[in-house]
Amino acid sequence: MHQSRRWAPLVTGMIAFLVTTVVLGVLVADWTLRNQEMDAFVTAVEESEAQMTWAQTNVSLVFDEAEDPAQAADTEAVAAELRGIGAEGRDRIKAAGEQVAAVRISPWHQDLLAARQAYLKHNRAWQAYLDRASRDAAEFALPQDEVNSSFLAAEPLFRAALPPFDGYSLSERVDLIFAEPEPDSGPDSGPTQEALLPARGSDLLGQNS
Repeated sequence: MHQSRRWAPLVTGMIAFLVTTVVLGVLVADWTLRNQEMDAFVTAVEESEAQMTWAQTNVSLVFDEAEDPAQAADTEAVAAELRGIGAEGRDRIKAAGEQVAAVRISPWHQDLLAARQAYLKHNRAWQAYLDRASRDAAEFALPQDEVNSSFLAAEPLFRAALPPFDGYSLSERVDLIFAEPEPDSGPDSGPTQEALLPARGSDLLGQNS
């Protein structure tokens, strides 16, 4: 009887130690998994953003390379080139969006799943925008409210999904994705954010922004 009482604190201590060790192990394992999932997600998003930048840059080049942009933008050759950029950009962004959707995320990481869902909405808005532009180049001179609003809506969800003490520079990479463009830096500056009108797009295509 007395001996069992002497062993009781030791047994209780051992149980508490084992439980604590298991809990810590689970937390560390989940932290590692979350970091890996967030890294894969952000990597896929960076590729998607790169394709959006590709579209912006190439649209700007069409205008920049025109000898007389005010007149050349009305020619079928320029319009056809812009439509081609729209079609290719749409396909590039769609493929990148499929990679974002394919990233494996644990079902209990609901905040990360929400961030992905929000970003996929932004990616689809870009696809729809460039699909319209592939049929009518004047689309490049129109405001793209859905593209812009979906981008802004995704940012707080990305930040909420960031793990503490991340090991992949995730916070800095998210900052870069959502960085404001430098003043007067042009439509293709930064990693890419909202659908920005080409510098002279509204005038060249005869549309009001």
